Amino acid sequence: LEFRRVLFRSAPVFTSTEPAGGRRGATLDVRLRGERLGDVEEVLFYDSGIRVEGVVTCAEREVKVRLRIADDCPLGEHFLRVRTATGISALRMFFVGPFDSIDEREPNNTPAAAQKVALNTTVQGTLAADDEDWFAVEASAGQRLSFEIEGARLGRTMLDPVLVLRDAAGKVVAKSDDTPLLGHDAFISVVAPAAGAYTLQLRDAVYSGNGHVYQIGRAHV
Repeated sequence: LEFRRVLFRSAPVFTSTEPAGGRRGATLDVRLRGERLGDVEEVLFYDSGIRVEGVVTCAEREVKVRLRIADDCPLGEHFLRVRTATGISALRMFFVGPFDSIDEREPNNTPAAAQKVALNTTVQGTLAADDEDWFAVEASAGQRLSFEIEGARLGRTMLDPVLVLRDAAGKVVAKSDDTPLLGHDAFISVVAPAAGAYTLQLRDAVYSGNGHVYQIGRAHV
C-alpha cells in the first residue's frame, strides 16, 4: 500500500493541452499542462499522423512540445500521454481539423460585440461563469453554414454547450444542444436563407462552471 502511495505521488499529472487542436499540415508548439512534468522523457501519440519533433521548454507544471501534423493526418480525436522518468500520465485528447485556428477575444458576450470570424476557421476559446460568447460570420444566400463544437469531448470540465444561430434581424435560424452523434456537444448545419451577417451564440446549457475550454470549427459549402 505504501509503495502504491509513493508511485501515485511521483507519477505525472497531465490535465490539458493548449491549444486543444491543430490543422492538418501544420507545425505548431503545444503546451501540455499538469504537475510533475519536469522530468518528461516522451510524449506518446497512439495514432499515426502526428510527430513530436522535440521538447521546446520543460517545467514542473508545463511542457512545450513541437508537433508536426501530417497533411494526411486523420481528422478528429487523437490520444496522447506524457511519460516521465517516474511514470506515465492518463490519456488526454488533441483534435486535428482542416482549418487554421484563431483565439477567441473578449469582450464578445453580446450580439453587438460579436467577434468577426472568417469562414473555414477554428476558434479556440474559454467560457467563464455565466458567460456567453458571440461570433459573427458573413454568408451568401444558399450558402451552407456548419458549426461544430468540441467541448464536452475534451473531457476537462462539465461543459454542456448550446449553439444558437441568428440572422441579421436576430431571428433564430437554428439551435443545437445535445446531438445523437456528438453527445453533449452541439452541431448546426443549415443553408443560409439570405445574404448577410449571421451571429452564433455559445453558452453552457445551465450557465454553470468556470474556465470551460472549447473549440468551434466552422465551414461553408
